[in-house]
Amino acid sequence: MSIQTYFKGDQKSYSQERKARRVKRISKKVEIKESQIQKATEDLLNNLPVRYIRIPDAIYKIIFSKSSMIPVWVQTLIASFIKGLPDITVLLKDGRYICIELKTEKGKLSQEQKVFRNDVGHDNFYTCRSIDDVIEVLRKYKLIK
Repeated sequence: MSIQTYFKGDQKSYSQERKARRVKRISKKVEIKESQIQKATEDLLNNLPVRYIRIPDAIYKIIFSKSSMIPVWVQTLIASFIKGLPDITVLLKDGRYICIELKTEKGKLSQEQKVFRNDVGHDNFYTCRSIDDVIEVLRKYKLIK
């Protein structure tokens, strides 16, 4: 077998493998990032007459980055208070609140988030995987018609 024949055959199988990988990659369901869900939820809540609490991810990165100038003992103290906090806490006018944890389709609650959910109660803690889930929760509390 000549070298040219060898490479032509190899090239053919290689291109078939590439095509198969491409089809597999394209056919995968496009997953929305959690940051996109957070942004959409924040935009929605900004247009409603409600107050909410949200600690942006950038704050976590500033506090807990390796290059942070914040002493480790302060980082540890902060971490002990914010472990398990939901992404968004909506404050209702009657004194109640709604905890909304935003996750992707594949996302799972951490152990600290499960403990927090159990402490505050399952009836006002929601895990939302899309903006539609958030809208459904807000409709339940009559914040959206």
